[in-house]
Amino acid sequence: WFHLTCTPIRTSPGRAIVSHLDITARKLVEVRLKAFEESYQNLVSKTPSPAWIYDLESLEFLEVNDAATDVYGYSRDEFSAMTLAGLWPVAESPDFGVGKTRSLETSDLTGRWRHLRKDGSAIDVELRSQELNYGGRRAAMFVAEDITEKLKAEELLRKSEARYRLLFADNPTPMLIYDYESLQFLDVNDALCAFYGYSRDELLAMTLADFGTATDVVTLRRLINQNEDERIIYGSWQHKRKDGSDIWVETASLRLDLEGENTRIVLIN
Repeated sequence: WFHLTCTPIRTSPGRAIVSHLDITARKLVEVRLKAFEESYQNLVSKTPSPAWIYDLESLEFLEVNDAATDVYGYSRDEFSAMTLAGLWPVAESPDFGVGKTRSLETSDLTGRWRHLRKDGSAIDVELRSQELNYGGRRAAMFVAEDITEKLKAEELLRKSEARYRLLFADNPTPMLIYDYESLQFLDVNDALCAFYGYSRDELLAMTLADFGTATDVVTLRRLINQNEDERIIYGSWQHKRKDGSDIWVETASLRLDLEGENTRIVLIN
């Protein structure tokens, strides 16, 4: 590839001075840049989550995929008239650096944010951003994963764990959960550890049979098998503490559906 300049020689009609500059390297760069731009356009369009390419200086949208228009409710023309800052609630907007000496860095957007749709409703998103050169402009592509339902599930889990700690882990009554088939202890609370003198790790390596006798185990299984309507089973048993002392306890046990497994929860007095 050459760039040619042709200058007529006024004193010699019909003649000209022609100079040429080898621009092969520049053309190769242009071809590569175009290929990169096309690959990024293809990547954005095929990404199932909302994705954009935006200018890091002006924050203008350069490319928008269908998922972004579907989730956010803006048309492509509306996105082209917006800037990146328009997706954030004013009070929760990051420092975009517009009009300042610094420009936006892709790391500024990585993480969890709250975005606004066109209808004013808010969604929680997880952003991933990658800087790139697009059309000779310093730009970046970012992908937004809607995590609204994920955060709701996490909040429910936190509340569930709090209830679990209140009702089981921090309960002053000795309690344990065991697998019905193997009699293996699956969980114990602190009160049970103190009552029998074992550490939590020691108890989780034991089975219900370690507390009583083989006859007690047979009797317990018979009571459970007879309990077809899943009522609470009460019983009195002789157990042995870690120090070897024998104690009589009263128990109340109930079937517990723990991740589909046949388990039982036991309260001990």
